[in-house]
Amino acid sequence: MRQQVQRTPKQPQRFSGTAGPLGGMVGRLSCSAAILDDGAGGLVLTSIDGRALARSYLKGVKSGTSEATLSPEEQQAVSFALRGAQS
Repeated sequence: MRQQVQRTPKQPQRFSGTAGPLGGMVGRLSCSAAILDDGAGGLVLTSIDGRALARSYLKGVKSGTSEATLSPEEQQAVSFALRGAQS
């Protein structure tokens, strides 16, 4: 797993991504990235890619949490992004 911190003026200041296989689903991979501002608000983008189909999901984040249910992978991306702000 990788974590990147990207800083540009007036842009989201934290970026985190995780990637890994979806348990037992041959040929499918997923990736989640959290992009948060200084107030821990932003979004989580998840892409699930299969051999014949790709899906993308976008969930809002406010104060480090989301009204939508986050998958463990999405929660991990948010946690990494929040930790990046403290380093």
